[in-house]
Amino acid sequence: MFMTNSNDKGGGKLLSQERRHWSPEQKLSMVRKSLEPGQSVSVVARRNGMNAN
Repeated sequence: MFMTNSNDKGGGKLLSQERRHWSPEQKLSMVRKSLEPGQSVSVVARRNGMNAN
């Protein structure tokens, strides 16, 4: 369920989900994958359930 602040002008914030936490090893793995030839940061990020920004 998405819940937004009544003052929110768009891009609704998720209030019902907890933030994800990745171990240093998981983060390093994602960075290494994004540096492989033919890979992009946005694709690797989406595969791991996050935004590229």
